[in-house]
Amino acid sequence: MNRKTLQICTQIFVSFFTLYGISTSLDARLYFLHIPKTGGTTIHTVLENQIHLNELYPPRKASMANIPVNHEFVSGHFPFWFCAQLDPEFDQAFKFTILRDPVERVLSLLRYTKKHRPNLRSMNLDEIFELLIHNESHKNDMTQNTISFLTSQPDLPEEDVLKNAKDTLNKLDFVVFLDNFEQDTKELFEALGIQWNTEFLPHTNTTEAEYVSPELLEKIKELNKLDIDLYEYAKKNKKTINSTYQFSSSSYKELLSKKNHIDYEFSMPLKGSGWCFRENVDRFSAEYPIYRWVMDKPATINFNLEKNYAYTMEFTAQPITPEIHPRVLINGVEIIAKRLDNKLFSRYHCEIPSNLISDQETEITFFSPCSFQYNALYPEHADNRKLSFAVDSIQIIPK
Repeated sequence: MNRKTLQICTQIFVSFFTLYGISTSLDARLYFLHIPKTGGTTIHTVLENQIHLNELYPPRKASMANIPVNHEFVSGHFPFWFCAQLDPEFDQAFKFTILRDPVERVLSLLRYTKKHRPNLRSMNLDEIFELLIHNESHKNDMTQNTISFLTSQPDLPEEDVLKNAKDTLNKLDFVVFLDNFEQDTKELFEALGIQWNTEFLPHTNTTEAEYVSPELLEKIKELNKLDIDLYEYAKKNKKTINSTYQFSSSSYKELLSKKNHIDYEFSMPLKGSGWCFRENVDRFSAEYPIYRWVMDKPATINFNLEKNYAYTMEFTAQPITPEIHPRVLINGVEIIAKRLDNKLFSRYHCEIPSNLISDQETEITFFSPCSFQYNALYPEHADNRKLSFAVDSIQIIPK
């Protein structure tokens, strides 16, 4: 069968299922086309919990994408056309994105830039806008950015780009709208076979609103006419999910299996809540451990421990300040965590009595009564999260 015939057959196949509204189950991989400043880091954090780091296509930008795609999950600032060139199986993948009101997206970008560049923090948004709009490396982020991510061909003539982006929207399996985030994300997770829990949604990379002049609003609207048109089209033509994808890797299933020995690192899947996204000293380098922060609320992780054992647990953690001492609950009961050394990630030792382990999954909770805002301790950084301590490994063995 030649390529043209195959394309015609594919179009007939897609049209048939669209016409009759039949739900199809896809089996290629999951693609998250992450348009910057649309709230995507939050969803990425939830989805990466379902897989091992090795199953995540690691580059976050198209300029870094230089290895073949054979991963379960592809998530990054990748345009639709780029993904189609990158992956021969892209057509069969479950594809989704998040859309945000284009004006709000640009304002968020301005606030984000101000937050992350200390030399700009005394400037207002009008001044930052003028600075970025005259900088070629930032100008594209300010104008028609949604259109550029959702076209199926690069460098299209301006008169064709809007229609092409609308056609691309209809090829996606789902679109999350930021102004309906929780409900849309609930539907998305259900289509992916992920148990819904509002605690799964840590809000990350957020910025605080500030004054916006009418003149700045008009400039942003003028520069993003096509994005606004596309956004309004998407809102009017929102479709329900007509395909599913079982986003559950073998490594996640292995994590939940019954056992009496745990050797866990945060490159592995995570069943729990309250943690930040994966981090490491040198991003995606095997030389350094992957860790997650416990922030200003308890963070939980679940293991399926065999009962009738007393256990010894050791974990390695880095408090953000010497005043913080990690505390631990086993199924809601606090146990003592004793510090064993003084390294970058120090070892902590705990004893878990057998009466705290039941037939149900064992929930381990890490917490601290106090936390510190990162950029209050280190003003040169923009990170304003309230953090207490980072954990990078957990070992549990029978006594």
